[in-house]
Amino acid sequence: MNKLFLLVIISLAYPVASVAQRTDTLKLKVHDHVMTLYASGAGNPAVILEAGGGSSHRTWDSVQQKISRFARVVSYDRPGYLNSDTCSSSRDAITVAKELREALNKAGIKPPYVLAGWSLGGAFVSVFAGLFPKDVAGLVLVDPAPEEFYARFEKEFPELMAEDRKYIQDILESKNRIGEREEMRFFDSSMNQARRSDAQHTTPTYLLIAAGKASGGQDRDPSYPLNKIWIEELEKWAQKRPNLNYEIITNSGHHIARSQPDTVVHAIRHMVEQFQMKKLRQAATPYKKPAQLSDGIKTATLKEVGINEKFINVITDSITSGNYTNIHSVLILRNNKLVYEQYFPGTDVTRGVGFVGFKDHHRDSLHDVRSITKSVVGAAILIAHAQGKIKSLNQRVFDFFPEYAKHDTGMKKQLTVQHLLNMTAGIEWDEEISYLDPRNSEIKMNNSPDAIEFVLSQKIVDTPGKKYNYSGGCTQVLAAIIEKVTKMSVDKFTQQHLFKPLGIEKYTWVKNIDGKPSAASGLRLRSRDLAKFGLLFLNNGMWKGKKIIPTHLVKQTLLSQISTPFADSIVPFVGYSNQFWIYTEKIKGELVDYVQAQGNGGQIILLDKKNDLVLIITAGNYNRRDLRKNSYDIYPNFVYPAVIKIFKKIH
Repeated sequence: MNKLFLLVIISLAYPVASVAQRTDTLKLKVHDHVMTLYASGAGNPAVILEAGGGSSHRTWDSVQQKISRFARVVSYDRPGYLNSDTCSSSRDAITVAKELREALNKAGIKPPYVLAGWSLGGAFVSVFAGLFPKDVAGLVLVDPAPEEFYARFEKEFPELMAEDRKYIQDILESKNRIGEREEMRFFDSSMNQARRSDAQHTTPTYLLIAAGKASGGQDRDPSYPLNKIWIEELEKWAQKRPNLNYEIITNSGHHIARSQPDTVVHAIRHMVEQFQMKKLRQAATPYKKPAQLSDGIKTATLKEVGINEKFINVITDSITSGNYTNIHSVLILRNNKLVYEQYFPGTDVTRGVGFVGFKDHHRDSLHDVRSITKSVVGAAILIAHAQGKIKSLNQRVFDFFPEYAKHDTGMKKQLTVQHLLNMTAGIEWDEEISYLDPRNSEIKMNNSPDAIEFVLSQKIVDTPGKKYNYSGGCTQVLAAIIEKVTKMSVDKFTQQHLFKPLGIEKYTWVKNIDGKPSAASGLRLRSRDLAKFGLLFLNNGMWKGKKIIPTHLVKQTLLSQISTPFADSIVPFVGYSNQFWIYTEKIKGELVDYVQAQGNGGQIILLDKKNDLVLIITAGNYNRRDLRKNSYDIYPNFVYPAVIKIFKKIH
């Protein structure tokens, strides 16, 4: 079975790379003037884009749009440009850097920053890094003005300097180009400040040097003396600067951000990811017993429950080295005790919000659980049945919906609650196509003014109970049945009769456009609370001595009621039961049975009753089919072998 494919189909999709991010315009009072910032995207480090002399934030239009898909990004207009006020203070690099920092602080855009500066903007961001080195995670210098360029040019080609001096004089006499005029007055000061800043920081730096022709002027054809000196001086500086990588861009003139935006985006992304990998490596802490809290979960060491600590430590190393991409939490429980608990930073997407960028994840973090929500709704149905609200799981679905009697025809008359629980409704439904495709059945349901009628009105294509077909529509109808029989919405009923008994106090549940909770994928929960849900089923419906779900219903849930088409040579059986997945997998030559609640992106609650194990994983790999390793591999590669190695030694 292709587990990546299964991971993709089990919940609503939110592909980060293709989502256009909104740009917010922020006007902020800095000293005696108003500066205008343009912010989009999310996460940290924030990327700050500094334009060159005579240029506004529009320099970065194409670059900012692309960066906003993976990071928080800010461009802005310096005083005297476009939408920012003029001001009376000097326009040297130190002033520009201090004003930018004040504006970012007032806008609530906190460090660390990756600063990208084009042309003269390169001097400004270099000075910023020298003044505030702890705030800066990286620099990207886009064909910046070389520090020694003008002195050498004056010496070697004095006759050409007349043109340059005339150009500068025109700017200094201009009444319209106010921002550029005032910055040119302090040009020499800014370049000297940038030179001195080199000794004040060792910030990782990525330098792009233009060395190509460009139409409309400002090319960097190396055959022209001025360009040759520009390129040589940048290379000389780069070769003596510590912690710097550089590229010579032969297919671009000076305006790299406009002519080759992807080249600039690549460099910025490299610096962002370099910082994020550093943060991830810092998350690798020596193993220790999880904290004992007052949340009802007992803790112990790995050794105390017979798990090989060396095997488990490799999980941490594999995640922090990037072998297992974007894992956010891993919790292991054995013998009803939490014995391993680790959280890792990573990029994430939140249902109802969108891309939230690179974030720290910790014990108190809510996390999208996507289609684990289905298993929670399945548990709520079992509880309602145990309370007598649903007389039988074999009760006809249309008994609950007399208002849709016109659809109660043909084989649909056979449709029962149990068929919905097992996704064997037999109705026409397609969630295997992209969730970006309006033909996707769940998307069509979510966009319908009446989601329940949409599901129940679908054409019948198989006898109910005969064939498995993945359907978020089945789960949405189950949630509607709960509301019918209890007079409580599914989120309120679940909170009262499942979450409250388990001590789950913090959660959110995203609603669809009709105002109803998304039963297919809308929950956000903490990792320890996912562990409680797993322990509830591992212990036959008991929690702290109280029966929450009858034992016979739990046992029914943990045994497959229908096979699915996802088996292969490694996983010879994949079944389904009451909104849970039932697996038999070949691990180390042995057939191992386990049960999972799972959700898009790598969300997992795994139950191995034979070995008294619960594994919790949260991750941010939504719709990723290209991963070499993912959440599904952690149990067979690390956890199961760690238990069996000890077990075999003892026996």
